[in-house]
Amino acid sequence: MKPIYLHLQAHTRGSNVTGRIHTLQAESTESFVEYIDRIDTSDAQVLAFISRFPASRLMHLLDISEIQCYWLTNSDATGAMEPSLEKINHFSESLIGSGRGILFIEGLEWLTSIHGFEAVHSMLRSMAEKVALSDWTFYLSLYESSFNPQELSRILREAPLYEIEMNDLRVHDVDEINTPFQQSSEQTNVEMDLNEDGTPKLVLLTKL
Repeated sequence: MKPIYLHLQAHTRGSNVTGRIHTLQAESTESFVEYIDRIDTSDAQVLAFISRFPASRLMHLLDISEIQCYWLTNSDATGAMEPSLEKINHFSESLIGSGRGILFIEGLEWLTSIHGFEAVHSMLRSMAEKVALSDWTFYLSLYESSFNPQELSRILREAPLYEIEMNDLRVHDVDEINTPFQQSSEQTNVEMDLNEDGTPKLVLLTKL
């Protein structure tokens, strides 16, 4: 069966600025992949993707022939990466030391459920400092319902939000997005129930 790639050719790809770390608001791996397809990666020498999906599932969503894929899991499998903050940090440091590229990371909420918010936030601060001195760009998937407003604010200070509007990507300052996040948190306060691989289970919400 031929893979179905999520290409959005009608949209202009967003320009990529090196030395930055950003978040992309996505509720699933599929929606995060849509962002990946919209970002200009033409100048990158290396593309890497740390995902909660193994390559066997990603290949139905994304052309993985030119991207290094790593499966964030405790399983002992080919291409697996243990969900250890130390290993993820070490891996990102090794990438930064080589050429020019882009690293996409998802599973931030899962890592937080394992290691706690403070530890994950500390890792983000370390990443932001190192990326700022490099020719790399990091994009992190952010599922806003997994964090309270204070945690979101702290995350976004280290990794500002990239949001797709019309045919391009633009960066929002933290102050610009405080209102929508606060409104979202006031409407519902949901604790995510995660599968073993960190993907969210389906939850039926009742309208208040």
